[in-house]
Amino acid sequence: MNIMKNTNKKYCFLAPRRSGHHAIIEWFSKQLRNDTHFLNDNDHAWGRPIRFPKIENGKLEYLNNEYKTDIVDIGDKDLIYNYEDRLLSSFNTPEFLDELKSNDANIIILRDPFNLLASRMKHWVEKKPQLLQNGINLWVEYAEEILGLTNLIPNRHFILYNQWFVDANYRKTIVAWFNGVHDDSCMEVVPEWGRGSTFDGLEYQNKASQMKVLERYKTIEDKNFLKELIDNPVFYNHTRSIFGEELLNEIKSYING
Repeated sequence: MNIMKNTNKKYCFLAPRRSGHHAIIEWFSKQLRNDTHFLNDNDHAWGRPIRFPKIENGKLEYLNNEYKTDIVDIGDKDLIYNYEDRLLSSFNTPEFLDELKSNDANIIILRDPFNLLASRMKHWVEKKPQLLQNGINLWVEYAEEILGLTNLIPNRHFILYNQWFVDANYRKTIVAWFNGVHDDSCMEVVPEWGRGSTFDGLEYQNKASQMKVLERYKTIEDKNFLKELIDNPVFYNHTRSIFGEELLNEIKSYING
């Protein structure tokens, strides 16, 4: 009997919603040497237990949008899958850590908090006060993992959306982590997952670099909201350590303008 061994590489992406992670995933898939299969929003049903996709002999088993088991033949393609808006601490159990350790990489994405929250405030569901607060709490937890204040996720890599969006050399560095082939040809593509951009939809398809994704904070009219964030020392220091003083000075200028 000829038993096929699993040759599929697995890459798990973890990100808060509105992080620009679909654009990064779209780009990432083009950097790998092998063809890929993407399983979007593996945690699509809020409040449901975490479930990991399984691959055996080229067969991918996962939960579909009706929360029923589907099996898809992906052959020798690599698997990219993501979780959105899950606290990293929710993965820190013996069972889940074993799953994450079996992945070739677990990639944590973080966008700066001001543009992230502006995008969440634009969304008809995520702008609700409790969900917005959840988004703030989520951002802090992800930031602390990036800063090394926690060590919740094994075999982890970090991608900062702001730097990824503007810096080709940063993107080349990411490609080098995975021994990929650098290809920026899809940088102008707006992924159609979630109907495109929260602000622009698919209006900037094939010209994504023209979107003002680093200026979304200017749509937040309640400047007291931004000032409360700036005045919080934990929030301020985490932002400065990860995204730099220049961003904070931009926010201060907007608040005082």
